[in-house]
Amino acid sequence: MRLALLPLLALATSVRAAELRASEETITKHMLFVVVGHGAGATFSRADYEAVLSRSATTLERESSHRVRIEWSIEELPLGDLEFGYGIRTFREWFDDLRDATKDAKYDALAFAPDRPLRWCTDAHSLGLVFEGIAFTCLEAPAPLSLASNLLVHKLFHTFGFFHQQLRNKQWRLLDWEIGLPGYTTFADVGSEPEPFIAPFALAGTFACEPGDAPGECRDATGPFARDVDGDGIRDDRDGYPASPPVRGPDSDHDGIPDALDLCPGDEVPIAGLEGGPMIWWSNQSHPRVITPLETRWTPVSFAEDKRLGDLMWFDDALERSGSVLDLPRGLPVRVRVIHQGKRRTFYVFGESSRTSPGPWGHFDETEWLYFGRFGCDPPASLDVHDISAFDADRDGLPDALAIPPTYDWDGDGVPDRVDTLPTVAGHCEDAHARGVKDTDGDGFCDPGRFTFSAGRAEHSFGELPVVFDDPEADRCPYRAGRNQGCPD
Repeated sequence: MRLALLPLLALATSVRAAELRASEETITKHMLFVVVGHGAGATFSRADYEAVLSRSATTLERESSHRVRIEWSIEELPLGDLEFGYGIRTFREWFDDLRDATKDAKYDALAFAPDRPLRWCTDAHSLGLVFEGIAFTCLEAPAPLSLASNLLVHKLFHTFGFFHQQLRNKQWRLLDWEIGLPGYTTFADVGSEPEPFIAPFALAGTFACEPGDAPGECRDATGPFARDVDGDGIRDDRDGYPASPPVRGPDSDHDGIPDALDLCPGDEVPIAGLEGGPMIWWSNQSHPRVITPLETRWTPVSFAEDKRLGDLMWFDDALERSGSVLDLPRGLPVRVRVIHQGKRRTFYVFGESSRTSPGPWGHFDETEWLYFGRFGCDPPASLDVHDISAFDADRDGLPDALAIPPTYDWDGDGVPDRVDTLPTVAGHCEDAHARGVKDTDGDGFCDPGRFTFSAGRAEHSFGELPVVFDDPEADRCPYRAGRNQGCPD
């Protein structure tokens, strides 16, 4: 079952922008919190969760700059189900049972938690989801208080459409930091005092829907309408090259990279029969044909279950097949490789979108793009993209086979790629470990921006660059100004 991940804000349905300005009105939603009882031996009380909800409401209102207010109530339901395993019950089953048990109550969000410590609600299915217009999530435990309250708000942010940057193949870490909730182990976005919780609302300007917007897809709240990460004026869900550099100009070989930055000029690969391109294409046909005189190979999408990150999309080279006629699933991509002159041009073809939010509408392989695609070049047809040592022996983030000019500056921030620790994100902050990165909240602490590349070969990376950001002086709270290594005191 494919779930629509819709924003809590959209539960109010479409509202004219002039009628609802985030800075002028407060959106009030009601959460019903259910404590699921298991008979004798309960260790978590109603009072424990009341403290969590009270603190969560305060945090959410503050983090939304007083744009969103949560009212809440608690019910204790002795459902008596001891099986809190997802192999036993799906999240949808929990939702249906709790909805039935609370059918007389009115609420916009439904959350639940156990009355004692249980190992559950710890995988990706515990993210904020929306079923039938109701935001739905769970909480593991009420303690420690600061962690529990921040985590609940964190999950509510998921229902607004903000997701972990490494989740669902949101391939934007190389372009900006502003579009997702950082992973728990990357930044202290949940944790003990002081609360270093990020404030994406502060970056979003306004929250408003416009006439014609689909329910749950307000233009400046979430969903495809909200994303234009490369700032080229084309919505990401319809952008054939969603990773354009800031530098604009002619692109003679139509590879998505302007001539001024193209290190492999004249390397055009003719493609027809699809809409979009050159990185992302679409078709409303179930079996479209890629029209090209060149050898074509394609690979169906695979999903790997990860208890922490969810169903991760990847492409198994063992499933690659020859031919130009694709078997295209609705709303999901296939990977296509066109072979020319011993090299391969990789792109992705999506089936007709189901318009769910936030859907993986811009997948690309970060490694192949960082080392080859962003320079306007194609890798060797036989390249093993998981073995970085084969094309970057010194692991400096630059391809061994390309001569990068000393003044080459992909992101246009004045710091050449050879010394820019994050060469695809324009920034003017530097410290002892990073240079050419952003300081989003302007507190003098640089956003994370130093790569350390993983050694060895990865089995598969779900399209993600196998790196960590390890600047020890980086801002721990890149969206909230503060003096405590970038966090509020």
